[in-house]
Amino acid sequence: MYEYVPMNYNEIINFIRCNNICTIAMAENDCPYAVPMCYESHFSCNDLYLTMRSKDCGKKMKYMYNNENVWIVIYNPRSCKSVIINGTVNIENDCDCNGILTIKVDIKEATGRKFCC
Repeated sequence: MYEYVPMNYNEIINFIRCNNICTIAMAENDCPYAVPMCYESHFSCNDLYLTMRSKDCGKKMKYMYNNENVWIVIYNPRSCKSVIINGTVNIENDCDCNGILTIKVDIKEATGRKFCC
């Protein structure tokens, strides 16, 4: 029988570190916006830092400045694992001339599941 089972804290952290593609979702007023992004991650205490490349930081930056609440989904179809993060974001630096953006995510909740047989 196939089933999804929860990932423990260490599995979630390891999964975030070992992957580099996420979808970050945010909203402004009643307008949701979700965008896939490549990222590099590191942790400091319980804070997650994501560094991303972006050709144009305009729309994402606008949404994050106006509403700090985000959902981040990291998934890997090959390993049948996924992590969903609910948190608030602080912009650590505005996009530089190379399009590099670093955000700090204060994680409110992080859940992970893996498909087992």
